[in-house]
Amino acid sequence: MGVLAGLLIACEVVLLAVFVLTRAAGTRELGWRLHEALLGWQTLYWLGASILFVVAPSRDTTSLAFIASVAQLSLTAGVLVATGTARAREPAPSELRPTERKVTYAIAATAAAVCLLFIVIVVRNEELALLLAGVLTGDEQFLEFRTTMTSGGAVYLAPGYVKQFRDVLLPTALIALVAFTTRPRWLVIVPMGLIGLVAAILSGERFSVMLYVLALGAAFLMRPDRGAVTARLVAPLLALVLFSAFVGTTILLGRASEDTSAFGIVLESASSLIDRVVLTLPRENAGGYAVWSPLAPSWGANWTSAIAGILPGSQTGLDQELHEVLGGSALGSSPLGLPADAYLAWGMLGIAICPFVYCILLARTDEVLLDARLAVARAFRVALVPLSFAWYSPFLFVLNGGVVLVAAAAAGLVLMRRS
Repeated sequence: MGVLAGLLIACEVVLLAVFVLTRAAGTRELGWRLHEALLGWQTLYWLGASILFVVAPSRDTTSLAFIASVAQLSLTAGVLVATGTARAREPAPSELRPTERKVTYAIAATAAAVCLLFIVIVVRNEELALLLAGVLTGDEQFLEFRTTMTSGGAVYLAPGYVKQFRDVLLPTALIALVAFTTRPRWLVIVPMGLIGLVAAILSGERFSVMLYVLALGAAFLMRPDRGAVTARLVAPLLALVLFSAFVGTTILLGRASEDTSAFGIVLESASSLIDRVVLTLPRENAGGYAVWSPLAPSWGANWTSAIAGILPGSQTGLDQELHEVLGGSALGSSPLGLPADAYLAWGMLGIAICPFVYCILLARTDEVLLDARLAVARAFRVALVPLSFAWYSPFLFVLNGGVVLVAAAAAGLVLMRRS
């Protein structure tokens, strides 16, 4: 198994090189595609599994590297096919059309209203308000507030539903209103953005906070009137603000070592960020391999049970069980990466076929958004890039913008048939 895993890793290195060379040689006019963003994120998982295979060899890490490499080869092959059959599109208009602008403002206002309602419920709940007050006075850890809130023990806040408005619709609308409006209405846009940011902070998710920083930076980079000098200034500034936001939320969640200097916290945060995006998920999946691998194949049962968890209420499942096995609490979650999840659902057939099909379907959906030639669709595609980091399973795809993506593609098809 170890030799085979090593050979598969080498084959994927070659296939990735083929993709990079092909993309650089003659397909620049295509622009970027959503399935390529998915490949980028999934390559990080594969890289993490490969690193564990080399530095911490064991039966479990070897098996995970094998599974991850088969899935990665399938996904890369899908990207090559999708990119090879893609065609260049005319660019979207640089300005929101009148009707499009009204719809975008309506989406932003609705999403901001949901976020505001979320904030009000949190601060008006007695248990959560006491915990939040303890955080502000230094008597409580923010992590305790977050786990109490997300578990639904104090009050059910429908976090998955709120996420659609807070992390998907509002950032999309903000990007569109800033990037594709000659004179943005800052007196309206800024308050809505601040409401979303406060809701993200109260959620306790570092990722949600960083989404708003990314949305603002992307919006300025996409404005037609920005010059080359502005672009060179915004990009490094955005990276600095993103990292600062990550450091701030790390401290807020109590994940920085006590009695550490400011420089030490920065180094810890940098190391934590690299570990988080490359090694954490493969390490956790390898650590729980003895729990989830004997259940494979479930013939899709893990997908249906996870999708059922979208319904209102507090549900527990394999993710929470794995978190406990790894030494965490029952309130936490340790999801399976795309290769492990596909293997659990359909065994070897799953990791050989599912990533390829996933890529082709995503590419087709992305083409519909491009064909719609709407500025808001372009903004939506940008907002989906960071969210696609967590597209490990059908459930997480739906939770992180997938349901909105499918709805937007369906609306795009209707518009194209009418035109």
